[in-house]
Parts: sequence; structure tokens; C-alpha cells
Amino acid sequence: MEREKGVKWRIVLIGILFTASVILAVLFFKNIVQAEKQLKEKILSPEEIAQKQEFERFFNREQQDAATEFFGKIKSNPDVPESYVGLGRLYYGVTVKFGNEEPMQKARGYFQSAIAADPDYAPAHAEMGWVFLSSLEFDRARGEFERALSLNQTKESWLGKSWALYGAGKYNDALASFEKTAAFSGNFSGPGAGELSLSALAGLGWSDYRVGEFALGKKYLEQAGNDSVVRIGVAAAEYALGDAKASQQLLDSLHLDKIDLIVPGGEMSIRGPVGRMNVDLMNCIHERSITPEDIGYCVREHPEFGILI
Repeated sequence: MEREKGVKWRIVLIGILFTASVILAVLFFKNIVQAEKQLKEKILSPEEIAQKQEFERFFNREQQDAATEFFGKIKSNPDVPESYVGLGRLYYGVTVKFGNEEPMQKARGYFQSAIAADPDYAPAHAEMGWVFLSSLEFDRARGEFERALSLNQTKESWLGKSWALYGAGKYNDALASFEKTAAFSGNFSGPGAGELSLSALAGLGWSDYRVGEFALGKKYLEQAGNDSVVRIGVAAAEYALGDAKASQQLLDSLHLDKIDLIVPGGEMSIRGPVGRMNVDLMNCIHERSITPEDIGYCVREHPEFGILI
């Protein structure tokens, strides 16, 4: 009897050991498969390596992670426009911050890809509008903003269209568009909302100035922040209102060695040992149509200031 019990226990023990060995073998196999999968994931293709190096060149760590995520989504589903727009915005942000032309071209390419993926995706048209605006391609910018507005009305697209009209020299139309931007319900959204609000006020001010409403232009410009472009606009309005002394005092108070002058839809940096900006030079610039060539003309007419474009 005792012998039979011993045999039974040995059989049970063997069964337990066999079951345990099977479980361990399965777990071991799964670990091997998972390790192989992780190893494959770590081995990047030449294209992925080049893309990773590019992201490291342009973006900080957080932006690199976002760019990698967008790039992965594009690879897995190239027909979704949101991923192209997300990646394009990252490149456009680098351009705005550092003025580098290469990321601007990258941004343009990704926004074009977004439009190709879905021609009715409004944000892609709006973002392309800002790219054209930054490149001073005002008619193309206006077309993109109007397309975006036809698909989805946003305050940001109205602002973009307004600056495109201003850039094209259509100041009355620009003023009407800036007024529509101001009247549009809601506020600007996103991390750049404050800057866009100031841009809208500056647009109202410059447009009023351009159509001869100098006092109103001064009022809006005074509300549009304290950067040099806005302050020079206030000085221009003071001058146009007949107070050359106040205009010169304001210019003198800036104490700039770099002055950013407004050009249609953007800025042009005039660098050099400015010291002070003379009213005559400022007035020459604002009497003309404010193209780069016009600014060059005015600077050449006042070489005593040693200003270089």
C-alpha cells in the first residue's frame, strides 16, 4: 500500500515538473520573440537614421519626440493630413524663431503634402497661407487663406487674409478685413494667441495709417505692444499728425542698434550703427510703398546714418 502511494506521488511530481518545464519553455520562447522584436525596432533603416539626424539638427528634445511621432504616423498612414501639418508646423516654428530658409522649405513641402492628402483640410491651406505670407507671396497667401475660410471660418485665417491684402497694397480692403478679424467671435487660440492679438491690433493701426486715419492708426498701434515696428508706426503717425518733435523723441527713445521696419505682411531688418533714426529717413520710408527696393532707395538717400540692409 505504501509502495503504491509512493508511485502515485512520484507520478504527480513528474507531472508537476513537466508542466512547470513546459510553462518555463513557453515563457522563454516568448522572451526570445520579444527580444528579437525590440532588436528589430532598434535597427533603423538608412532613411530613418537620416530623418532622426535631421530632427536632432533642427529641434529640441521635446520637438524631436513630436516630430518622430508625426513621421511614424505618416509612414504608417500617408493619407492623413494632420500628421503632415503637425510636422510642417514644427519646421515653420524653427523658421519664425531663427529665420532659417531650409526649415521653411521643409514646412512648405509638408503643408503641400497635407493638401495633396486632403484638398478640403482647412488647416493645411491656412498654414500654407502663412508660409506664402512669410515669403511675401501675397496673392498666393490670400488664395490659401480664402480657401481655408471657405472650408472653416477661423479668426487666424481672417488675420492671415488681412495681412495678405495689406501686403498687396490693398489698404482699404485690408482695413475692412482687419475689422472683420476684430469682430469675429471668440479669441485667438494656441500658444501664440497673444502675439496674434497684437498682430491684429497692429494691422488695424497700419491700415488706418495707410488710408489717412492717422489718429485712429496711432490709437491701435499704441495698443499693439512695444516692439520696434509698432513704435516706429506710432512715430510715423505722430509725424503725419504734424508733431515732428514728438515723433523724433519717440524714435530717439528706442535706442536701437537694430531697427525692424515693417514691410507688407512682414518685417525687414535694417542693421548697422543706427544710433538714432532720423524723422526724414523714417518719413521717406513711410511715404513710399514699403517694398525692400523702396527702403533701399530711402537708405541711399540718407547715407550719413550708415545704415546697412
